[in-house]
Amino acid sequence: MTGLYHEHEEWHVNSGEATIHAKRMPGRFRTYKNITESFWLVFFLGAYLRWNGKQAILFDIENRQFHFFNITILPQDIWMLSLLLLLLAMTLFAVTSVASRVFCGYFCFQSSWVDWFTWIEEKIEGNHTQRQKLDKAPWDATKIRLKVIKHAIWLIIAALTGISFSIWFTDAFQYWHNLLTFNLSMIAWVVLLMFIAGTYVLAGFMREQTCMWLCPYARIQAVMGDSQTILPAYDEARGEPRGKIRRGQPVDDKKTGDCIDCFQCVQVCPTGVDIRKGSNWDVSLADCVSMPAIRSWTRWGVLAA
Repeated sequence: MTGLYHEHEEWHVNSGEATIHAKRMPGRFRTYKNITESFWLVFFLGAYLRWNGKQAILFDIENRQFHFFNITILPQDIWMLSLLLLLLAMTLFAVTSVASRVFCGYFCFQSSWVDWFTWIEEKIEGNHTQRQKLDKAPWDATKIRLKVIKHAIWLIIAALTGISFSIWFTDAFQYWHNLLTFNLSMIAWVVLLMFIAGTYVLAGFMREQTCMWLCPYARIQAVMGDSQTILPAYDEARGEPRGKIRRGQPVDDKKTGDCIDCFQCVQVCPTGVDIRKGSNWDVSLADCVSMPAIRSWTRWGVLAA
């Protein structure tokens, strides 16, 4: 137990004093991530699907009815929804036990929205190094212009998110008519503004802080893993002592371990975790390994699953 406490003291947890600009790497795992994130298009487009002249999927809270195509679920049928949610929860727990935090890295809505926001940030402000320099640079016309464009696009995505959430609970086309004519009810305006503000703040500013401090799932994930769980970990016995390889240096004369201290494992992680100091339990490591750089780490034998 004393060793565990000492190990915990070595972890550095970013409490919000710095913005993490992760290095975005292309490759096979990035392709997987893009594919899984594309499933969220259903959230934005699914409510516009019509069936027999009505909205195909409608959660009619006011009339206490849920409509799924030809199926109507009444309050007395809520047990079916409860069983479905229980089944999904058990599936999530089972996947976490086998493959660790793949949900956080590939399916979580927070991770997906943050990934979209940072992609836009990269297109406007540049790569991770350029964004770090821009944050430290003094305010001038160029910096103000880039920041205004970025935040304007963020607000547009946040607004579309709030609208897309709301239209699942009312007729989508009627909602747009009421919105454009400023004829929404007070509750509808409150819900819309709350979702716009929440999306803008959580995905744009808090980012990994949401996973660390607000997500309840992150708090219980550690108890789902065991010795058979697929989990990236640093092989300290093989990687230490760290040291760079010198050009022309004979392999036999190498006095360091297999870790070449390139710092890529930290740069690609959206939560800024240095995996060489241990797997922090309150962040998503699945995001860190969803990059093709994992191939180079494995080649050096630094990571062991």
